[in-house]
Amino acid sequence: MEGLRRVLLKEGQRVLFLGDSVTDAGRDREDFFGLGNGYPAIISGLVGAAYPGLRIEFLNRGVGGDRVKDLRERWKADCIDLSPDRISILVGVNDCWRLYDSNNKTEPVIFERDNRYLLEPVTAIGASSIIMEPFFLPLRGEMESWAEDLGPKIQIIRRLAREY
Repeated sequence: MEGLRRVLLKEGQRVLFLGDSVTDAGRDREDFFGLGNGYPAIISGLVGAAYPGLRIEFLNRGVGGDRVKDLRERWKADCIDLSPDRISILVGVNDCWRLYDSNNKTEPVIFERDNRYLLEPVTAIGASSIIMEPFFLPLRGEMESWAEDLGPKIQIIRRLAREY
């Protein structure tokens, strides 16, 4: 954790989590600081316990069911206006899922365009980004085919993570 402290953590920073249901994790949307019961709360707890004097503020703006286009629509209010120092983005599995549950495909070129839309202003305000790969667990046999759609999106995320 000390290496993490030297590289990433500075006193008074604001860390913002954005994404879909994995990020949302049941957060109370009426509570500005509500983190839910998932990885944002775990990370906040671990960092807060290890470095209580840093007073790092953690915010969660994940929304279950969101696709990257949904994050794009609310990006100013849920990201830029909150002036984060660090952001974590985990989105993409719903972009895949909608193809299979409602024949509503997010084409890779649109997926990349919308992710770039998210990342460019974050870089401009001097915040740094952690971009996580979307994933799913194939609980039913027919879900095995989802990898055909999600695979190219994962490659886009990897490329953008290297770029940004």
